[in-house]
This record gives sequence, C-alpha cells and structure tokens, in this order.
Amino acid sequence: MYFFGRNLFYNVYSRLLNYFGKTGESNEGVLRTNTWVGNYYVDANGRWDKSKTVVDIKNYLTNYKNLVSKLGMKKTRSWQFGSSDSYVKDGFYLEWQEGYSFEPFSMKNESADYIRLNGISIGDSENSSDVMLRNAGWENKFKWNGENGYTKKINGTLHALTIYINSSGCVKGWYLNNWPQGVDWFSAEEDETPIVTQNEKEQEIIEENKDSEIKKDQDEQKEETNLEERITETDKIQEEKSQLNENDSKDTQERETQSDNSENKSPKEEKVIN
Repeated sequence: MYFFGRNLFYNVYSRLLNYFGKTGESNEGVLRTNTWVGNYYVDANGRWDKSKTVVDIKNYLTNYKNLVSKLGMKKTRSWQFGSSDSYVKDGFYLEWQEGYSFEPFSMKNESADYIRLNGISIGDSENSSDVMLRNAGWENKFKWNGENGYTKKINGTLHALTIYINSSGCVKGWYLNNWPQGVDWFSAEEDETPIVTQNEKEQEIIEENKDSEIKKDQDEQKEETNLEERITETDKIQEEKSQLNENDSKDTQERETQSDNSENKSPKEEKVIN
C-alpha cells in the first residue's frame, strides 16, 4: 500500500513540475503562462483556457464537419471551392463542397499549434514530423523547396498532405485534402512510391520549357511555310489573271483588224465573192 501511494505521489508531483519553469530557465519556479502544458493551454493569468484543447485531425478525417462545433469555428470567405461551407479558427481553415456523390474537402493549418495531425504540431522539426507520419501510414511522395508531400488511403479514398517547412527546418503549416490532383501524388507502378527530389523537379521544369520552345519553333516554321505557300498561290493566280487579260486583249485586237479589212474591200472583190 505504501509503495502504490508513493508512486501516485511521485506521478502527481512530476506533473505539477511541468506547470512551473525548470531550473536554469528564465521563469524558474514560476507558473508557466501562454503555453501548452500537456494537452492544456495556460493563459496569461495562469488559468487553463478551455477554448483551446489539443485536437488531432486524424480522428476527424471521415467526420470532418464535426470540427466546426468541436473547435467553435466561424464562417469565413471561401478559399478553395467558392462555396459557403468554409470555416476558420485560430489560423485553421476547413472547407467542403456539397452537392456531389463524392464530397471533397480541404483543410489547412497556418498557425494553430493545438490542432495537430498524427501528433504533429506547428514548430516540430521536419525529421520528427516525417517519422510520425510514416509511422501513421503516410507515404512520402516528394520533397521539394520546403514542401514535403504525403498520401494515405483512408476508407478507400486517397488523401494528400503537404507539410510546409521553414528555413529553420521546422513545420510552419500544412495542407490536407481528399481529392489529390497531378502525377506527383500517384505511384508510377503498383506498390511503388517514387520520391521526386528538388533536382528532379527542376530538371522536369527544364525539359518542359525545352519542349515548349521546340513546339514554338515548329509552330513559327509552319506559319512561315504556310505564308510562303499563300504568297506563291497568290502570285500564280495573279499570273493566270494577267495571261487571261493578255489573251482577251489579243482577241479584241484580231476582231478589230478583221473588221477594218472588211470595210476596206473593193466592189470588184465583193462581186467575185458574191
């Protein structure tokens, strides 16, 4: 009995220590404020802010609409679908599109550190977030220019997640949806998940630009050829027209000559003819 009582006291005492600044910290021995202590947020007065409770989005990916009441979200201007079902709370945004057999949704977290995804919070290191996501079944699809892309099938629907990394190598935000678009999100072959590096992405952009330049040159060359053909055709028509005019002129001249000859014939010649 004494053993269990001592363990209980130790656990409670350890938890209480988390609410105060530790040795060596600027707030040593002082109650922590404006910070998270476990799953609770302590405000500037040292009180728990009940409006802020750690919420992990992983528990709401199939019933995301419940987040509106859970977080006390307010309506905001649409940023994804142009619909009226758009909500926000402390830099966390949620929006969905109704009226379809498949209902797409998008969510993004720009600053709410108490809203997490598989345990990941804004401010976590890139490496730790990558480990937690992989352990939760998310597959890394690409890493490029401060953006790490992951996918995961949830109830048969592919979800895409982008983690944004700042210059210090920490998570500064994330974006999630259930309607991924583009080849970056899909495997080239079954059971194979290619990683697109920044160099590969840059090379792809270079190749696309090169193809675009080649197509542009081809189009310009084709246009020049068509122009030359039109000019040649116009010249040919003009030449034929000139030839026709020349022939008409000759015919007219011959008729006039015959008419003159007829008028100049002598009476004797007319008699012989008669």
